[in-house]
Amino acid sequence: MVPCWLIAAEKPLLGGDGLSMWGYGVLTHLAKQSAANQLALATLRSGTTSRD
Repeated sequence: MVPCWLIAAEKPLLGGDGLSMWGYGVLTHLAKQSAANQLALATLRSGTTSRD
């Protein structure tokens, strides 16, 4: 789990580049481990396939 203070500190930086926290999380995950498809990536990231 990422500490709330870290998320708050990173949000302005990500917003400047047009990258959402979800997108940042996906890119971070892909830098560590590949995923076969979007469904596999969504499941690995959060255990759910919904972005809601």
